[in-house]
Amino acid sequence: MKFHHRLMLLISSILIISFVTLGIIIHASITYVLSEKHEQALATDARSYIYLVQDNEIDKVKEIVKQQNIDLLITKNDKKVFSSGKLKAVSNSDSYIQKKDVFIFNKKVNGYHVWIKGYNNDITEMHWTLWKYLILTCLVVLICLYFASRSFKRTLIRPIQEVTYATQLLANGYYHIRVPESNVVET
Repeated sequence: MKFHHRLMLLISSILIISFVTLGIIIHASITYVLSEKHEQALATDARSYIYLVQDNEIDKVKEIVKQQNIDLLITKNDKKVFSSGKLKAVSNSDSYIQKKDVFIFNKKVNGYHVWIKGYNNDITEMHWTLWKYLILTCLVVLICLYFASRSFKRTLIRPIQEVTYATQLLANGYYHIRVPESNVVET
């Protein structure tokens, strides 16, 4: 394999590995940050639902549940205060669990226990967008690298090869060799 091919292969490999590593790090960061923010928002929503239930504004809670397309279960002392959908009380500890696009959140607030189940595809969309733009950027950089490699070969490697070839011919006794001046540039 020629030198410029090996050089381009090495630089391309390093570049691709760097982009994949960067993607993995950003992927994990996006997951962590968006999950934390979503959990905080759900904790605030849980408090709001409890205040609405305490104020006997069940119709508002039903409207919010319908708008946000979530299942909601509120209990007090293991008795149902409000229920929408087929959500069942599973755990007593505060938690946020997301599997694919479905999340389940439960929290205890002021003696009430709130369970919220819904769909959140923000993380999936952010991951898709991240990888799409990262791959696009990597391809653009690889194309630029290809053209830089071609330029490197044309301006440096080819003249060196021609001078080396002419030197070998001179060493073998062929004294009528002429290296074209257009290919050899002083640096």
